[in-house]
Amino acid sequence: FISWEFGIIPPIPLENVNWESPHLVSVIVMKDPIDRRLSGDGTILKMFGKEKYRSEEQWWEFAEYDGSINFMLTRLTPDRCGTEGENTTEECLETGKELLRRFTYILDVKCLDEGLEALAGELGFSLPYLNKDSGKTQVSARERIGDDELYEFILRRNQRDFELYEWSKGLSLVNCSALEDENSDSAGNGGGHEFVDENGTDDDIFTSFNETHDFDDEFSAEDYSVYNNETGSKETPDLVGEKSSQDIILVTNNNTDNNRFNNHEDVRLLQIENYKKGNALLLNIHITHHAGTTFCAAMKQIGNTPSNACNGGDDWPETVPRHRPWEYDETDRNAIELRKVYHFISWEFGIIPPIPLENVNWESPHLVSVIVMKDPIDRRLSGDGTILKMFGKEKYRSEEQWWEFAEYDGSINF
Repeated sequence: FISWEFGIIPPIPLENVNWESPHLVSVIVMKDPIDRRLSGDGTILKMFGKEKYRSEEQWWEFAEYDGSINFMLTRLTPDRCGTEGENTTEECLETGKELLRRFTYILDVKCLDEGLEALAGELGFSLPYLNKDSGKTQVSARERIGDDELYEFILRRNQRDFELYEWSKGLSLVNCSALEDENSDSAGNGGGHEFVDENGTDDDIFTSFNETHDFDDEFSAEDYSVYNNETGSKETPDLVGEKSSQDIILVTNNNTDNNRFNNHEDVRLLQIENYKKGNALLLNIHITHHAGTTFCAAMKQIGNTPSNACNGGDDWPETVPRHRPWEYDETDRNAIELRKVYHFISWEFGIIPPIPLENVNWESPHLVSVIVMKDPIDRRLSGDGTILKMFGKEKYRSEEQWWEFAEYDGSINF
């Protein structure tokens, strides 16, 4: 093993190396760009002072410092591309991606020890005891900086580095976000990063429904009310057609015993139509290892989703609680509020839901729900960091380890 450290821009472009040499195994560790900037060193401390004692002026000098703009891209690409900050081109980003594809392994510093364990398994050597807390940031970069305007400024200047880091998670040897969710006691965290080919999604994924279905003809005003976005109240109009699809949200009149929407197919059609009109939220019920983050990656290409694997994140609206799942009476309100921000969210359940899923108002006209099912044994064999620690890597398991794996109660009828 050897290491090449690049605090400076490499004198020879890294793309010139024969990364495909059969005598070379290459590894790169990726890191969140703002977390990297906040790592600091002697030079940074001399220039801008210690983080917790910095004045507002010092923080802005730190943010405007040109020496750290798109630090990863400027090291990975030729011609110092990336130094243009927010004006860095898409072509520069693609050049960085192309180089990362050529490396044998990508690790994510957020779960570096688990990554090193997986690497050891791949390459056939053992590692000494590792501190499982290394590389994991306990306080977010936004909280450490303590100024949203400053944080957004740094984010904007280093946007291409962020895009490169987020993209690299799909190629990382270990799924850090899935590990975080597996080890989290909070139902508000979750997610993972399974790789989705950039060109493998269909932008028209939700346009396969009957586009000629006319709901104003199919249902009468007696069958539904409208939720007026402007007044925040329900109405039962004589002619629904008097309002545009952007002004109304169709809702069922649940106080009628003979309500036509008690029919499941009618409810489903209404939900779908509302989603297409921007009035219903798409929700994935993600049982861990059921391709939830593949789904999330596809949905991110279609529209806004929560930043943290579609489960939550810093951009979650303050008006909506972070718990999951929802009780029946809060489903409508939460779905309506979230649809103003996102078109899609995900609820991942590696743990048993703290509230029974049957409590959710799945018939809400403001909610389109999806679940991905999977063969149970295929799911068990998906594995994760916890399973690897308990039973070893699949191809190296002894007969005894396989029986321990089979008898493990934590995955029975998952």
